[in-house]
Amino acid sequence: MRSSKRRVIFPKSTRAFLSQSNNPSLKQKDSKLMEIESTIPPLSSLKDMEQSFPFSASASSSSPFKIPSHFTKPSRFRDSLRTQTSKVQDEVVAAALPLLTAALNPSSDPFESNPHGVPRLNREEHVEFLQGGLEEFPAQMVGLDASRPWMVYWSMTGLWLLGEDMSTYEESALKTLTIFSHPSGGFSSSPGHSPHLASTYPAILTLALMASLPSTSPTTRSKLYTLTNRRQLWRLLSRLKQPSGGFRVSEGGEEDVRGAYIAMVCIALLDLPLNLAEDCDARRKHGMRYLTDGLGEWVGRCQSRWEGGIAEKPAREAHGAYAFCGLACLCLIGSDPRESVQRYLNVDGLTRWLAMRQNAPEGGFSGRTGKLVDGCYTLWVGGCWPLLLGVLNGPVHNSERIDKTKEEEDDDTAAQTILQKEGWMVSREGIARWVLSCCQQPGGGLRDKPGKPGDSYHTLYTLAGLSATQHQHYYLTPTTLHEKFTPGMAWRSQPLNPVFAAETEPYDVWGEDEERLRPLHPIFCCPREAAEGIRRWSEEQGRGWGVLEGGGIV
Repeated sequence: MRSSKRRVIFPKSTRAFLSQSNNPSLKQKDSKLMEIESTIPPLSSLKDMEQSFPFSASASSSSPFKIPSHFTKPSRFRDSLRTQTSKVQDEVVAAALPLLTAALNPSSDPFESNPHGVPRLNREEHVEFLQGGLEEFPAQMVGLDASRPWMVYWSMTGLWLLGEDMSTYEESALKTLTIFSHPSGGFSSSPGHSPHLASTYPAILTLALMASLPSTSPTTRSKLYTLTNRRQLWRLLSRLKQPSGGFRVSEGGEEDVRGAYIAMVCIALLDLPLNLAEDCDARRKHGMRYLTDGLGEWVGRCQSRWEGGIAEKPAREAHGAYAFCGLACLCLIGSDPRESVQRYLNVDGLTRWLAMRQNAPEGGFSGRTGKLVDGCYTLWVGGCWPLLLGVLNGPVHNSERIDKTKEEEDDDTAAQTILQKEGWMVSREGIARWVLSCCQQPGGGLRDKPGKPGDSYHTLYTLAGLSATQHQHYYLTPTTLHEKFTPGMAWRSQPLNPVFAAETEPYDVWGEDEERLRPLHPIFCCPREAAEGIRRWSEEQGRGWGVLEGGGIV
């Protein structure tokens, strides 16, 4: 007989929300925010919108807050043709403006704002929300079974970003993910299902995260790492390799840029051989030799020639999440991300498309041309910028080395100049205002946009995108790393000066250090320590089973 409860993680985490609803201070915040959201007027024109939200940083000379005017009023760049899409866009702006300008009207401010009118990061509430996402839920939530590897990853990684102690989750994470490990390679979405790359990715990242914690014992760390059968996963990737150059996400499944990205993540993190297994179709029937054969060219064909962004597959519409997958995939091919990206992509077209995804006055990103802003694209689109800027700036030398030559010291000076540049071709201030003003949900958790419920998916990717704006990411030259160089392990980060050009003078929109988040690896979306730890362990295990016919190992 089935138990009345199953280990299912419910993304909306209503239990976490309800458990906090008795807190008087939270109730007060929630009621103020709900009051603002409930009084959004119906709008039929730009004039109506401007009259409804007249706040302006420049006009409000008595206000102590510094909010640039382009975040306080609707954009004047509007198409005269009224469509259903434009009407919905107006509704989103109408929902966002009261929150973006709330600090200008202190009696309506739902959060405690910093001196620049930006709400504080409700760290403790978000921690409780994500912890609620790791509890048991009723059997009627069984429909979410296939998402459990993702839900564990979203909650665990989100908690790490917020600086939470993760030691209490070691055993439960191992126990939960063990049931998804598949004997034929990778991880499945549910017991008894076939292995799938979309389940393998979050499972490996979660295992690497938990194994990297200082509190994890050597015995537990070994169990976490060995849960992934590297040899069988290599054989699975060989079977998923397609003659086009791309990868399917599962045997018999679709071929798209997600498969390409996850395949390269698995190869990089687990030190898998690049040569194909001898019995796979890609090798036997199509004469391919390596997992990377034709991969760069295939990703390049996924770039939309008329938009500039990257689609799920060739000749499709460009999309923010696929842009991240394609760009990150190319950063793992070859020895220098700059060479790979510039060889296979129209960088100018991609840069223009990414820049056009930021909406005003909201400050957030949309995932496609003509679509609405969504909190999750804070990472999917916003996370492309650290990679793109790293590629455009090129590699730097490791300033920690003590055996540097004079030329390398000069390069270090140049590198520091690069790292201090703003560099972003979108407004980091806009991202911060959008996330902290509009995406924080009453009671904890982050959401798609005002009016939508929060969930662990949006909580992680919105926080991860915010973290990306707070750090400068760059990669080192091969000469500064160990001999087993892989571009994925070359990336580093340092805090980025949170300074923005206001209307009159620069200022720190984040305020105190309490608003800062930990940095994630810009390619793998996990802590850098986690990526390096699982790679180091994999190298120690060796890969003698991946020997080429000629006797060499790639």
